[in-house]
Amino acid sequence: MKGKTPDSEWTPFSDQSSHLMATMSLWHDLDLRYTLDDLERFNVRFPAADGPRGTFLKQSANGELHFAKPALYAALNAPFYGAFGTVGFTIFNLLAIAIMAALTQHIVRRIFGGTQSHLMTASLFLLGPFMAWTTVVHPDILIAPCTFQASTCYVNGDPEVHPQVESYWGRVNPFGLRSCTQSNPVQ
Repeated sequence: MKGKTPDSEWTPFSDQSSHLMATMSLWHDLDLRYTLDDLERFNVRFPAADGPRGTFLKQSANGELHFAKPALYAALNAPFYGAFGTVGFTIFNLLAIAIMAALTQHIVRRIFGGTQSHLMTASLFLLGPFMAWTTVVHPDILIAPCTFQASTCYVNGDPEVHPQVESYWGRVNPFGLRSCTQSNPVQ
């Protein structure tokens, strides 16, 4: 990608080192254990960093060190890292933003119609804080679409009691099939 700092000159900040090393360990070693191989791999790839800074580790009962960061982010990023190197993190982040934009477009289109919803969605994502996160190696960009999707999911129902009191559970099945942004009630 044009404009990206080469790995040899990049100095990952804060806990980016942990996320990078966990993803690299998962891709190369198929585990999330922190070993000297992981440290050497990091130092070879990022010589300007003078070693990882902000690496969070935890020790297991048998004395092994593991990365103390969300494993899901490393697991989802590993194929992108394997295919594209550290640029894979940016590609993954752009994909997460695209998912959020598609969800936003889906919801806003139902309220405002086609053209206006496209303009609103483009404004939100191009002028909002999301694009600044594309080059940051951090799981917040993954957490955002997950939270966004969860906030748009609800169980539809047709209440028999108006207004509802706290003891009324409604005419929905909270343990059965759920509905996500659909107008048909769940039986």
